[in-house]
Amino acid sequence: MKRKFKKIVPFCIALNIFLMPCQDVYAGSVPADTQESSGQIQVGNDSVVLTDDEAAYISVCARDFILKRYEDKFVFDNFSADFEEGNIGYVNFDVVADMTYIENPYNTNYVNGMKEAIAEIEDEDYKAVAEQIKDDYIKIQMKSYLVPERTGFRYQIKMPDVVETKEDLDNCILCSRTEIGFGNDLVSPICSLGDINNMTSEEVKGLFDAALTREDGRESIFEELEELNQIKLFATETINYNCSSAVTYAKNHAKDEPEFSKDNGQSDCANFVSACIHKGGIPYDKAGDWFPSTYKDIGYPGDNWMRTGFYDNGGVKTYLVDKKKYFKKVTKKM
Repeated sequence: MKRKFKKIVPFCIALNIFLMPCQDVYAGSVPADTQESSGQIQVGNDSVVLTDDEAAYISVCARDFILKRYEDKFVFDNFSADFEEGNIGYVNFDVVADMTYIENPYNTNYVNGMKEAIAEIEDEDYKAVAEQIKDDYIKIQMKSYLVPERTGFRYQIKMPDVVETKEDLDNCILCSRTEIGFGNDLVSPICSLGDINNMTSEEVKGLFDAALTREDGRESIFEELEELNQIKLFATETINYNCSSAVTYAKNHAKDEPEFSKDNGQSDCANFVSACIHKGGIPYDKAGDWFPSTYKDIGYPGDNWMRTGFYDNGGVKTYLVDKKKYFKKVTKKM
């Protein structure tokens, strides 16, 4: 081969946009011609701070925003929008549409980059594996190609203090909301409705991370081969992990009486997961604190066996990923 391997970044189409809150809102009237521009959008308005005309106008802006953002990869039909009260100063609404992926997976920049990488590989065995990686990726994308799928987008509008004219409504801010952890919201304003009306498609796309490129596809082949090679070396030199055995054990014992249902706060989750993984081939490790309650007459299991790792005080994840490195933790590019 001409170069070092690296790891695949699967193409992920993230289709949901989430949005969030500010102060008192006073909804006035907006010219009724906004209804005319709403076209085929069906609008449901349960908000008390918006008139139906205002909701219709916001729906048009949201529709145009979606069309501009995805125009080169998707077509849309049958738009609908539903509005409801949000936090003070905000109105929540959902947009739903039939969304059809129209970019041929065989000819995307990402796949063309994969082809370039494959052409650089001299070893025939690795080249065959790389071809399979590419074909598997395309096969997944083809499942969505030219197939309409009912898709929802969730938004939140930040309202100005006073809305009496269409110009006032143009000052409303479209925000994105991403939920983190236990329902905490991270508010991220996108732009005003007036901006949406004036921005080109390229300017709208520029508000977000760039799409997957030819270089992304090229690098993904080498990265995937590198990880597969590392897994192969690990399996032959250390353990032979059998996923099927772990899954079979999980299915056969999923309805068993939990071993620690009462003594562990009605929770036996980490204990069960550890047992499944062990049946896949990873051995007990007393020194590593990863063993069940019956190990050599020990009355209580090791902390890494019994805990999930969520609280950073040891656990299954800590043992397998951070400590023993049985599994590799990666971050996928969206």
